[in-house]
Amino acid sequence: MCVSPPTVPMPPTPPADEVEARGALVLGVGNVLMSDEGIGVLAAEALLERVPIGVRVLTGGAIGQALLPEVEVADRLLVLDCIDAGREPGTVIRIEGRDLPSRTRPVVSPHELSVGDLIAMAELHGGAPAEIVVLGIQPGLVAPGKEPSPQVAAALPRLVEAALEVLEGWTGQGRTLPRGGAQRPGPDL
Repeated sequence: MCVSPPTVPMPPTPPADEVEARGALVLGVGNVLMSDEGIGVLAAEALLERVPIGVRVLTGGAIGQALLPEVEVADRLLVLDCIDAGREPGTVIRIEGRDLPSRTRPVVSPHELSVGDLIAMAELHGGAPAEIVVLGIQPGLVAPGKEPSPQVAAALPRLVEAALEVLEGWTGQGRTLPRGGAQRPGPDL
């Protein structure tokens, strides 16, 4: 099972009405110091150079309240993460909004908040994305380390391609030329 990174206090975030609407948002989450747990961040960084124009890419480390204003103004949300579904390590997994774990039951999450928690908070504020897709890779190793396991590292290109397919379907656009680096809300984790 993916484990929690230490909680790092996040700086105050602006209200949703002060954050510019951005259409599609990609959140790469995870702890890059815990081997396979960091695959969502690595995928977001790899994806950044290839996303359609107008797609915003953030690496959030742990899912925290600092991400809420970004999620509230997004029309569509793509989350990249490790997903422990009991499958073979390296398996790429897709979960759609309606299939996310219940937001009313306790969920053990490797992050400060679960994806369901974050969406529930956005709904309470009246700003949840209309479409939500979570893409991830079944971890093989979640232990201190900066490199993913061989199975997960080998699956990273498949995760990036799956993410690009989702984004191209949402935007109707092809891939773009390289741009700047991924952005992190708050301190690096």
